[in-house]
Amino acid sequence: MGAMTVVVADPQEPFPWWFPVVFAGAWFLISTLLAFISGHMSLLSRFPPVQEPEAERFSFTSGGMRGVSYRSALHVGVGARGLHIAPNWLFRPLTHRGIPCIPWAELRCTRAQPERSGWIPRASRFEVPRLGLRFALYGRPGRAAESAVARAGRAVQA
Repeated sequence: MGAMTVVVADPQEPFPWWFPVVFAGAWFLISTLLAFISGHMSLLSRFPPVQEPEAERFSFTSGGMRGVSYRSALHVGVGARGLHIAPNWLFRPLTHRGIPCIPWAELRCTRAQPERSGWIPRASRFEVPRLGLRFALYGRPGRAAESAVARAGRAVQA
């Protein structure tokens, strides 16, 4: 059997100066790419942020947009003018900051969340027809958005 060689880091070796630069660049690139794929940039270009008091606010919400799964990484707010939805601040691209406000008239609930049964999380499904954007919200945020869409007269349409 051959001898095994163990490589130990030299305590005198400095921290690589390039690591923080590469890490920040990769974070910027990946968050921008995910925002583009998920439709966050499309939402922001069509529905700019609106300053309004939110009746209900949910941070660290789970959901999915265009195949991008945001597990406990979404901000969802239910306001009088519309639904505020975006990745949490850490996952928003630097070039497209803000939380778009989707007016209730532009939002449609395509599938209501079934009554809770068991441990499997249930999702409410929504669509923004003008953008062809579909997304899902899990748990209480999904039910709150469903209720607001129903009050606005855009209930589940099969």
